[in-house]
Amino acid sequence: DYFLLSMMLLGLLCAAVVIRSFLQWLIPNILDPELQNAWKLHEYLITNTYRNTIATLLIMCMPCAFYFAKRASIALFEVGFFLIGLLLYVTMILTVARTAFIFGSLLLIICVVYYLHGKRSIWIKCLNILLLIGGIMCVLAAIGEPLLALLKVRMKDGLISAEEARVKLLLQSFTDFRNHPLFGIGITSTSNNEFYTSPGCICWYHMYFP
Repeated sequence: DYFLLSMMLLGLLCAAVVIRSFLQWLIPNILDPELQNAWKLHEYLITNTYRNTIATLLIMCMPCAFYFAKRASIALFEVGFFLIGLLLYVTMILTVARTAFIFGSLLLIICVVYYLHGKRSIWIKCLNILLLIGGIMCVLAAIGEPLLALLKVRMKDGLISAEEARVKLLLQSFTDFRNHPLFGIGITSTSNNEFYTSPGCICWYHMYFP
């Protein structure tokens, strides 16, 4: 429980970072008629440096809130933990990372099903489901337009493009494994820098299994 609580607090820290970055971009631009301009939207993507990392952390942290919501014996705590879970999901979406959209949304469904299964407090369940629906509607009403615009820019070539670094690295991972099946190419290797490189990053394939 202590470990899961620490994870949930880490999730809240990540959520605060995302909200801060999003508001810093949104507030100066909210009344700008050029908000739909591709550069204005791309500006958010490039200034929010650790979007993918934070999205990955939030995916790991979000289930902890639903675990505590199910375990809570006090109604107020149960609602509070459920709301934290929803907050972590919303901020995950605000990272505009594809991991968040696909696996985060799938994970939210799994977490809600886990939370609803086997609990006796029916009225609290109903309240939390209403909060879930109401929260989604409020978020869409408040920031739906800029979020949709960000999505269009983020996925202008579809969900994934054959020219992306992650696709090239995925294919390269099979070649590297075939040529170095026992020890790999080494964590200090720079042989794949032609596909992708970033300050402070070691060589990796941007995929879980490779």
